Amino acid sequence: MTRVIPFAVLAFCASTAIAGDGTAEKATTKTSVSAAEARMAQWKQEGRRMNFIADHDHDGDGRVSSIEFEQSRRDRFDLTDTNSDGIVDEQEYVYEWEDRLDAQLEVDRSGRAKQTYVRFAAMDKDDDEFMSWNEYAASGDRIFTGWDTNKDNVINSADPERSYNWSPKPDSELTAEEREQRRERQMSYARSMLVMPTTHNLAGVMARYDLNQDGRVERDEFDGKRRADYDLTDFNGDGTLEPDEYAGEFEDRMDAVIDTFRAESVQQSRRRFGKLDDDSDGQMTFAEYRASGNRIFARYDGSQDGYVSLDDPMPPRFEAADEQQLAANTGD
Repeated sequence: MTRVIPFAVLAFCASTAIAGDGTAEKATTKTSVSAAEARMAQWKQEGRRMNFIADHDHDGDGRVSSIEFEQSRRDRFDLTDTNSDGIVDEQEYVYEWEDRLDAQLEVDRSGRAKQTYVRFAAMDKDDDEFMSWNEYAASGDRIFTGWDTNKDNVINSADPERSYNWSPKPDSELTAEEREQRRERQMSYARSMLVMPTTHNLAGVMARYDLNQDGRVERDEFDGKRRADYDLTDFNGDGTLEPDEYAGEFEDRMDAVIDTFRAESVQQSRRRFGKLDDDSDGQMTFAEYRASGNRIFARYDGSQDGYVSLDDPMPPRFEAADEQQLAANTGD
């Protein structure tokens, strides 16, 4: 049975035979976690540009002209101006953002929830549709030993960085259908907003298992937390986990993350409105909205020829705050 690997790595290595412990069946490249994260950041940037073109290429020629993008901005502005008075106030701006935010978070939540059942099946080694403590503990053992790279029974910053063996197929070796599937996955990944804490990076391991916050996770500390999590997830107290119990516990944690992220994102949208409202009169005109769009377009139009296409140089990476503004301003 195939084990589950990090979502980001799975997305990048799609269409490649990868084992769930991060080992490629025909491994040719060893990649550190930090290098993998950098590659995924680049992959997401490329996906954002694909989405930009898909969203604003009205004539289907594979590129976006400045005229097409301005028309998209006009359409978005008019949609946001719910009372049709020719201006957008803060509440209208926030309501429109909330609609798109909630729609994307629902897509993200659904995908993560489905993946939870895949993880359960991977951990259920005897395929009896129940997860025993031993099966759950074995998964934890793989997590701990994977991060305790110096084998001192402690996970901390002193452990040498872990790595994966990768052998992703280049696009040239994929069929047209496989290339399209990879493209769709990349665009979907670029649109995703939900980020769950994960044991696939050290920060996630420390956040979940460093209970006394001393910057290190000892084996007893780790095992104790795993046992507590297992017992908490066993809602009916029968000593085993069923798929719905396992998924339910994850969905509870996911919903808590969504609630926090959503509240922060709505506040960020209010700050964005303040920046877009150049004259600070509490109203945004189309001219003000168009000005911010021009800056977005110019960033993607690396060749400065008035068109955005896949041939343009990639723009610099967006910082976290810029990414939300990019999403708000382009529909990503």
